[in-house]
Amino acid sequence: MYGINFFIGAGLAAYAFVTFFLTRLATTPAMNDIIRPSHFRDLGNLMLAFVMLWAYTAFSEFLLIWYANLKVEIPHFLVRRAGVWGTISIFLIVFHFFLPFFMLLMRAIKDRPGTISIVAVIILVARYVGIYWLTEPSWSEHFHYSWMALASLVAVGGLWLYLFIGQLKGQTIIPIHETWVDEAIREGALKNG
Repeated sequence: MYGINFFIGAGLAAYAFVTFFLTRLATTPAMNDIIRPSHFRDLGNLMLAFVMLWAYTAFSEFLLIWYANLKVEIPHFLVRRAGVWGTISIFLIVFHFFLPFFMLLMRAIKDRPGTISIVAVIILVARYVGIYWLTEPSWSEHFHYSWMALASLVAVGGLWLYLFIGQLKGQTIIPIHETWVDEAIREGALKNG
């Protein structure tokens, strides 16, 4: 379940990033007539599905380790339930599952770019904390947050974001020869006109 959980978390982070990115583009003149509330609702529904799937696999992983009661696997959760790591575990339960779950159940939140972007940011921050919670206790049982952890995120993430945005410059984001694009533009022009 460890690999499956990590893979699903990566998919959830990808949907959250795409959703946040589209909320920033939704207000631009080029995308104003194309991106509609139904698109954000669909992305919100996908994020909701991945939030539930992540919680299911995370709990299944915990349950399998607890039930198997293997001496090799038990320290994985023993370290992560005590002290600051235990507080981070509660943070992950609340901000990686419960808060996004209940927020994404509301259609009003999913339809508006401003509110769904908040949910996307919550998920991305929770993913970062979750990966730190997953890796750091393997090196030290006591909580220690180094500035290098944040610096590596800013360096690698910043470089990736710079290259990503650089690749988008001069490119069309909308597939021009698709029939649904013409329909979306036509519907947007009718609603705005």
